[in-house]
Amino acid sequence: MGKSSYDLPILILFAMRPYQLTLLLTELCNLRCSYCHCDKKFLASMRPQTAHKAIDEVMEARPAEEPLNILLMGGEPFLAFPLIQDVVDYTCGNYPSKKVLFKAVSNGTLIHGNIQQWLLEHRNLFEVTLSLDGDKETHNRNRCGSFDLIDFDFFTKRYGRHTTVSSVVVPETLDKLAANVMAMEEQGFGIKFALADGIAWDVQQDAPRLAAQLDLLIEHYLQHPQLQPMNLLSYAIWCVPGHFAPERCVPLTWSHCVAPDGKTHACHRSTPYYNSGEWSIPEEKISLRGVGFLKPACATCCVRSICNACPATVAALQGHPLQTEITCALNKVLYVANAKLVVRMFLECPTHIHITRRPASMQIDMLQGAQTILEQLQ
Repeated sequence: MGKSSYDLPILILFAMRPYQLTLLLTELCNLRCSYCHCDKKFLASMRPQTAHKAIDEVMEARPAEEPLNILLMGGEPFLAFPLIQDVVDYTCGNYPSKKVLFKAVSNGTLIHGNIQQWLLEHRNLFEVTLSLDGDKETHNRNRCGSFDLIDFDFFTKRYGRHTTVSSVVVPETLDKLAANVMAMEEQGFGIKFALADGIAWDVQQDAPRLAAQLDLLIEHYLQHPQLQPMNLLSYAIWCVPGHFAPERCVPLTWSHCVAPDGKTHACHRSTPYYNSGEWSIPEEKISLRGVGFLKPACATCCVRSICNACPATVAALQGHPLQTEITCALNKVLYVANAKLVVRMFLECPTHIHITRRPASMQIDMLQGAQTILEQLQ
């Protein structure tokens, strides 16, 4: 039997998917962000030999033709800048034919001088995600007044790579969500927002506020058909009908993390440094295998295949009924907003890039998925 029009995108997706090795280079950080869950008593850093061993092992275990992402994390990874240089030199020197992209998630405060020069020299293979929560007032509220320590001109004009910002929304900054997204888009950043986990969201008050901010962004994207909607409005709702498989995080299958002591973990969220405090992952689920749904009702929900895609977050929240309900309620607001945007795009702006960049079969499922969400979750 020949391949249907639905099969090809799935095959392409999995054929091109890179494996990701995360190296937790250091537990040290120069900031103390308000929503950070990491245990600040942890102060270890990785030795070069440990990093080399982790790289050698993943190179030996994975197919030679498979692309590899090496994600360098902390703490603040650029506190271990000599180790970053060593990891890149070791990998490129010992595996010159391997297709590798290096990534780092950084608060940006240390990226000046010789670090900037090194990044410019390696911009063809090194990508930095900048932790930035919005304008100066928003960012400084959450991130220790660090806004003025970031050289934005470097990231927006000189680095030469399309920099993505990773932002966290808390209730106190929720009413500026839309304005912050639009301002950062105007600066040329890619946008990746997340709602803070494990904090005191008030669903009765905050869900309508979130919906109002998303409505503003819906209008914004309808007026700018050349803009790809930010991540909270770009969910893979074409997977709802079931013809397309979502690209989910599958720890220990498509990725793993190595901690400073050389021990392997399912992901960085499973390391002792990240996995501490009230929202810790129980020992029986630390491998992130068989985590299951956030709650029993998820098994019959129309967005079950794409909702709560992070198994570490699910495992951490399952033992907290109130937080589970908060997460579910806010997620429903996000999925309804995604559905509203898609329906309005087809009706009012069918030339929008969010639609036209996808094959016809996916467009059909986008609209069908949106209609299903509006019928069942609204």
